[in-house]
Amino acid sequence: MHGSSNSWRSRRIRGVPVIDLTLASALGAVAIIGALRHEPPEGPDLLTLPVAVVMCGALSLRRIHPFAMAVLVSVPALVQALVSVSPGALWALAVYLVATVSVATHDTEARAAAGGGLLLVSLFLQEWLDHGTDYVFIVLVFGGAWLIGRGLNAWTTRALSAETTSSETARLAVAEERLRVARELHDIVAHSLGVIAVQSEAADALLERDPTLARASVQAVRSSARGALDEMRQLLGVLRAEPDGLPLEPQPRLAGLAQLVDSFTAAGLRVALTQSTRPAHLRPGLDLTAFRIVQESLSNVLRHAGPVPVSVSVTVAGDALVVEVRNASSAPGPRRLPGTGLGLIGLRERVQALDGTLVHGPDGSGFRVTATLPLSGSTA
Repeated sequence: MHGSSNSWRSRRIRGVPVIDLTLASALGAVAIIGALRHEPPEGPDLLTLPVAVVMCGALSLRRIHPFAMAVLVSVPALVQALVSVSPGALWALAVYLVATVSVATHDTEARAAAGGGLLLVSLFLQEWLDHGTDYVFIVLVFGGAWLIGRGLNAWTTRALSAETTSSETARLAVAEERLRVARELHDIVAHSLGVIAVQSEAADALLERDPTLARASVQAVRSSARGALDEMRQLLGVLRAEPDGLPLEPQPRLAGLAQLVDSFTAAGLRVALTQSTRPAHLRPGLDLTAFRIVQESLSNVLRHAGPVPVSVSVTVAGDALVVEVRNASSAPGPRRLPGTGLGLIGLRERVQALDGTLVHGPDGSGFRVTATLPLSGSTA
């Protein structure tokens, strides 16, 4: 029922709102009946009927052309006052009130002032032509109606602004969430597929020469694939979780760093891990970022340098967590997998979101990645 009411209010006929056509028609019917009955007597029908139709019909334009409406209300009434007697029935008072509120509500500030002034001048002239003295009444009633209209205009403007801001905020939130999911998918897929690709090549090369080592490479491929599937399931579980459901913890943390290093060791890297005492609890974003820095760096080493010695250091220096990954020069062998640079870009965005710094580049004959992440916000 409520939906039907809203639909009727928003319906238009040739661009004119149905609700305004209804208002104009209702007042027009009352005005025509009064004019035909000469209640009150205001002149011949050839004058009063057209004036009543034009004035009431003008209200159909109160939203789409408010200033034109003000002209069509004030000018015919003034013409009737010049020729005979100004429209003094209740319908005329209602038309002037609606017109005053409408021009103030639905037009710009300058045009609203001009339209309100035109209506007020028209009323003043009619009062003067009729030898009346109700100027104060006109100012108080119609000036107050105009101020009410401007208040409605300001309220509507604020409401639309708030709605626009809310909509923009929602769009930004969706974009940030998409970016976060894209980062997680990149980290999961790039790490796992890098290990799978390298180990598959190793298994193929060792299949005939050393089946035992080839089997170890196949097992590493299977382990990486299963790990990737588990992380994907956890990530999708968070995306599908109800807002009031139990909180899920799908993302890895520094507590699982040793297992991550073991997986790369099984893939052929010679990793030396140094991990100092850290705060008992880190912000989830910081903990995840530190883990992803190590994961992305080791994945890049495996893809681009091959099975070379790597040192991983996660230490606390003052009020910051410092994560550093260094590797030696590339191992001899076939051409390594090409890179896109998106992984390092993603890491830089993660680090900057935490007000940290990321430095990466050649280090002697190898490569180094160093991230400094402020611990502010962590709890002991």
